Amino acid sequence: MNKQRRAPFPQELIDLIIDDDPDDRESLHTLALVSKSCLAQSRRHIFRSIRFITRINDVIHSTERHRQFRSILSGDPKVANCVRELLIRDSPMPRASDYPVWIRDDASFHDTLQLLAANGLERFTLECGLEWTSFPLSLRRALRNVYTAPTLEFISLRGLSAVPMSSCIAFGQRVSELLLINVELSRNIDTELPEVAHGHGAAKLYWLGLEEVDAESTKILLSALLPHPNSLLPARFSSLAALHIGPIESDSVEALWDVVHAGRDTIQYFNWEYLHKSIFVPPLDTHPIVLEVLDRLFAINFEVTFYPDDYIDPPGGSRDQFGGLLALLGSVKPTNTIQDVMIRVNYNDVTEALESMTSYDGWGRLDALLCSAPFADLRDVTLELDVLTSLLAEENEMDAFEDEVDLEQRGQELRRAVVRCLPTLNAEELLRFVVKVRGKLVFN
Repeated sequence: MNKQRRAPFPQELIDLIIDDDPDDRESLHTLALVSKSCLAQSRRHIFRSIRFITRINDVIHSTERHRQFRSILSGDPKVANCVRELLIRDSPMPRASDYPVWIRDDASFHDTLQLLAANGLERFTLECGLEWTSFPLSLRRALRNVYTAPTLEFISLRGLSAVPMSSCIAFGQRVSELLLINVELSRNIDTELPEVAHGHGAAKLYWLGLEEVDAESTKILLSALLPHPNSLLPARFSSLAALHIGPIESDSVEALWDVVHAGRDTIQYFNWEYLHKSIFVPPLDTHPIVLEVLDRLFAINFEVTFYPDDYIDPPGGSRDQFGGLLALLGSVKPTNTIQDVMIRVNYNDVTEALESMTSYDGWGRLDALLCSAPFADLRDVTLELDVLTSLLAEENEMDAFEDEVDLEQRGQELRRAVVRCLPTLNAEELLRFVVKVRGKLVFN
């Protein structure tokens, strides 16, 4: 009797099963060993995002991790086609040019960058406190190939200095999302690399983030992204919908105004916040930035920073903690249809937050402003209070109880204070209130 041969399980269904939970790495590794029919799709998820993170005082860990990855690539070069996201994190703090850093000193890693850039890399993050000029030619050439990869969509750079303008021109023509954090740019030319033509500029750039970027670097970046040598008119972004800025000095604010003005036809989301701040930032004067130039503005996100008591009047800072926020919101024009506003206010402790709501008139001015005519289309106001500690100032840290019940009670206390400060917004049911302690959500 002939045995009836069982039809193979459709590959499409196998792939769908594997795709059901792409973040479960343990299951993916198991599936990769089950059958050849599971191997390819499992590998796509396993190797989709690769991270090389240097532990403190442990360069050997990153070097060994890269050696293992190189071994996998040698066994099956097709793995390179699976890598869509690459994150390289060394210390973003400034380092001496002769300080041993594996990403600079390991030539095989430079080859890996070249290979991934040529095989579909979409997202690239590099965090290290080094100067571009300290990189060997092999690394600079590899990074240039990453910046010009045809599939590249996102770049994040942090801590680098002396990055040549040509690099900005290169990736500016490719990416739709760009984030620079504490990066210093240079107008100097890297003579050992081919010159990059300006082309059409940042035609695809949709999201731009600039945190702790100085004024000169901001100007260099804008020149790289928006060349206009033959035009008497100011250059404009063609597709920039979201702008995220986090200036730490007043000079930077002036330079960022040029970026805002260049996006006046396209920016819908304006964010002034510090997601990656490495220092205390004083409340800054937002002048000369005004939002009335943004014809399509839809949502505003602003972070009111806290500054320690021993730096009450820092250079370039504002005496009025809400001064920058109120000036910015006051610059919205009536024809804008602002529907969402998010405000994050930082405090040192709960006592400081409560005192602010009791004695500071900025809260009343904020309530009146957000209920005025320019915000007639407002649907949602999110207020987030971030405190460094849940302790009351008069409490002894050793005696404080920071359990969930205690944090909930403090959240309720802050909630009642906010309702008193923003009565109109609360009455119109526009207000959403969030409290975080050291970044942890404790009340929502």
